[in-house]
Amino acid sequence: MDADGDNRYGTEGYLVVTSRDGDLIKNPAYATARRLASAVRRNSDAARPVFATVDHPREGAVEVGLWASQGGLDGEEHDLVEIAVNGSANFRLGVMVDGGNTLDAAPRDLRLRQVAGGTSDSGLIYSYREPDQTVDWYFFDVRGAQPGDVFRLSGTNRRDGTPSQDESGFSALMFDRVEPETLALRMVAGLTLTGSVGALYAVEYRDDLGDGADAGDWRILDYLRLPASPYVWIDRTGETSRRFYRATPVQNPPGLVFVDPGTFLMGSAVTEEERWESENQQTTVVLTRGYWIGKYEVTQAEYEEVVGENPSTSVRAPNHPVESVSWFDAMDYCAKRTELERAAGRIPTNAKYRLPTEAEWEYACRAMTTTRFPYGDDPGYKLLLQYAWFYDNSDGRSHPVGQKLPNPWGIHDMSGNVTEWCLDNYVSYLPGGTLIDPVRSGPSQRRPLRGGAWRYDGNPCRSADRDDSSPSVKRDFIGFRVVLVPET
Repeated sequence: MDADGDNRYGTEGYLVVTSRDGDLIKNPAYATARRLASAVRRNSDAARPVFATVDHPREGAVEVGLWASQGGLDGEEHDLVEIAVNGSANFRLGVMVDGGNTLDAAPRDLRLRQVAGGTSDSGLIYSYREPDQTVDWYFFDVRGAQPGDVFRLSGTNRRDGTPSQDESGFSALMFDRVEPETLALRMVAGLTLTGSVGALYAVEYRDDLGDGADAGDWRILDYLRLPASPYVWIDRTGETSRRFYRATPVQNPPGLVFVDPGTFLMGSAVTEEERWESENQQTTVVLTRGYWIGKYEVTQAEYEEVVGENPSTSVRAPNHPVESVSWFDAMDYCAKRTELERAAGRIPTNAKYRLPTEAEWEYACRAMTTTRFPYGDDPGYKLLLQYAWFYDNSDGRSHPVGQKLPNPWGIHDMSGNVTEWCLDNYVSYLPGGTLIDPVRSGPSQRRPLRGGAWRYDGNPCRSADRDDSSPSVKRDFIGFRVVLVPET
């Protein structure tokens, strides 16, 4: 509502866009992004950033647009948008940054911060790049916003001088109301375990101990390495009204390494040599459950035994990693291997093989290290020759798995040989803050690829390096490894 009390656009709110000298344009909240962007452009110039004020997000999604001033994007961080909240709300802000023909000229590293009002919680939850490489999306969550709260969105242009693309800097904003979270209490089951400290156990459950029950009725809940004896284990699944539990010792399944739960920093520090923007922002990741991960990349013999064919084209040999497989092929292998091993009694009836999430992959690769590689920083890539097959030593082909030194947790070839598919959706930037057991999803269908490969130089072999591809892509340097987890 403006100073004269004009409410001609209804009670659901409208957008007010002003240039720095106070020129005013009013548009209903339903205005299309491009119409609004055109109107803003006519009322601002390169020297005046455009600010927007949203009374409040209505129920559902509101799409509006604004023009991000080119003149303010000179390699420094500049404010692009200001959002004032009128009413209590939790909402999600989606920002599309369109670079025209190139993203070099568009604002990057967008940041949302509160500049006035109370103590709302806001932060980037994920971002990703469109497959055509000209559009970036950023998504921010704002929780507990109150009347008078003001948020400011800022961005940085990576290019010196004035962008050459007329369309660069256009941003579309979408607002979506999010229902507030509620706090509730529930009963949980606690199990006191005694045994050999450091030994591996499977915590299993069943719902019935009647005469008709058999050993196959026990289902896996968790794998853990006993940290102390006695130790209290908590069933966090919430389904505890009628359950019977047991903990049984576990031997290492062939070809797998157990990874204990833990916390690590995902991504790279700004001081890391030869890092990439996709490794921003360093994010604290908490993995609350242990998992088994392949000691080696899936070999051609293992793949052929399960699927019945060998698609590899680099070198066809049983002990080389399988390659030329798509993400869909890797997922299909995991599903078929799960079915076969359940039927053979080699894994519990509710355990399953799948691809590692990107967080699980980097955690296992780093093995609690913070250096560029699991064995150190190695600025000249000299020690890398002992740990990975890459461009300098591969002779242009893959090699048998397990020939190079493992990382500190005994896992081989995570830095090289073939790059590896991961489970979740790929997002262009890490969100910062803290994530718990993340399996990231988003509109992009692209999938992460992690680890170096025989055809790459040393840089992509770093623990933090991130790549991605369409899930249907097959290349002679792309393979995968598996994890084994409970299906709860």
